[in-house]
Amino acid sequence: MAEATGALDESVEAHGRSSYYYWHSEKPAQRIIPAAIASAPASAEPVCVTLDSYAWLDDGATVKVFVPLAGAKSLPEGAIRCTFERDMVELRVHARDGVVRQLRLPNLFSSIVGDKSKWRASDERITLVLAKRDASEMGGRWYDLCRKPH
Repeated sequence: MAEATGALDESVEAHGRSSYYYWHSEKPAQRIIPAAIASAPASAEPVCVTLDSYAWLDDGATVKVFVPLAGAKSLPEGAIRCTFERDMVELRVHARDGVVRQLRLPNLFSSIVGDKSKWRASDERITLVLAKRDASEMGGRWYDLCRKPH
């Protein structure tokens, strides 16, 4: 056994396993302090906010969706992206504050023509103009913007 450093150690050394302090004789294991291995800057993923305020209008051969957004016209080119698919529309606005505002309309009431659909920005809103694929379907009218999931 190692050299005694106090009364407890002396008792354990003198009496071995019969010592009153036998169970205290083991020294705790040395703790391992964690150290940083490497560091890297945190990825700055943009915060995405859902735009849930909009209005829409069935305008004959097209359907217009009005999304209120102050200062939309003054955003830099490429900050507004809109994807038109047969049954879905997605609008993404990369604002100056680093926040991405998104409007996603899946399951449109009827099919649209993506190539003929367009968007435009004004001072107070973004207007999506959806070209109907078959204006004669159901009398050409849209009774809702999106179909309800089954």
